[in-house]
Amino acid sequence: MIKTIQPYALRLLSSNIVRDSKRKVFRLQRKLLKRSARLTVFLKIDDPYSYLLLQALPSLERRFKVTFKLQVISAVPEDMFPEPELWAQHALVDANHVASLYNLKRLPERCSTQRLQCAKHNTAFAIYLQNKINKHGSWQELIDIVEAYWGQQHEHFLASHEQAVDDVKLKSTLVKNNDALTALGHYLPATLYFEGEWYWGVDRLFHLEQRLIIDDLANTPTTAVVFDRSLQDSHFNSRVTAFPDNKQKVNTTAAPIELFWSARSPYSYIALYKAIHAANSYKVPLDVKPVLPMMMRGLNVPRKKALYIFWIPSAKHNILVLSMVLLPIHLARRLSGVTHYSTLQDKIIVT
Repeated sequence: MIKTIQPYALRLLSSNIVRDSKRKVFRLQRKLLKRSARLTVFLKIDDPYSYLLLQALPSLERRFKVTFKLQVISAVPEDMFPEPELWAQHALVDANHVASLYNLKRLPERCSTQRLQCAKHNTAFAIYLQNKINKHGSWQELIDIVEAYWGQQHEHFLASHEQAVDDVKLKSTLVKNNDALTALGHYLPATLYFEGEWYWGVDRLFHLEQRLIIDDLANTPTTAVVFDRSLQDSHFNSRVTAFPDNKQKVNTTAAPIELFWSARSPYSYIALYKAIHAANSYKVPLDVKPVLPMMMRGLNVPRKKALYIFWIPSAKHNILVLSMVLLPIHLARRLSGVTHYSTLQDKIIVT
């Protein structure tokens, strides 16, 4: 019975009707209590996405009637990251791609032999960053602290700047910030919380911008969305509509695009679309390699993470905005029956 009802319940909880109703309640509360629209931002000193987000926040401040509450966290739940080293490695590469897309400063490549040296300074820099926030430091001062950490100027920076007056109190603040992030229902740094909804990283800020504009929180009537460049991909704006019998002409001697694909992940369908278009555009093979979902591999997936897409509205909204890139359902069903995934490029054509 529960399994029968569960899909409908989750669909309702993640529906636009419920989302819009919650937004109205928050908006009404803010107006009745005459509160400012406040964005709560969680940052982590060694998180590359936090560095990008810190660079993007001044733009939001200039364009919208919002205030900020910045909270530095010192740790993330270990059970949410089964492969932390891989996460750190790929996050850095991805963050630098995002930085290039939005003309933000890139992060330096950290030498793997210096990772432990960097880690031992995490707490000191996190304390210093939170202390500077408490003293209402400028955006540039906050950015300078993060850049000093990533630039591995640890001893020099900490020695040449005044230390936090009360390290014990600030360490306690970091712990409270960790607890606040968990209590509000998230686990990632570089996240913004605004009236019941979460927005992760720079390339999802367009969801927040759209909401602030709808809520009449823009400073001018001409304020527009800025952080939507990841959607403006002129090369891949067509749609997969059929599995034809004819084969695509590809350069079989070229190195293939390898896509490690999980059928249970909605993001995998977005990635599949992008991979198909990239392969067809550059006439290279596409090698789709299905992987077992984490739970089927025996990895512990916390319930909060498993239900992330339902409890975090922007996760679903990100997919809905990208609905132009999702495979039609009949193709998804046919794809689930494909057995020779390594030759998937022979079965798909882009129109």
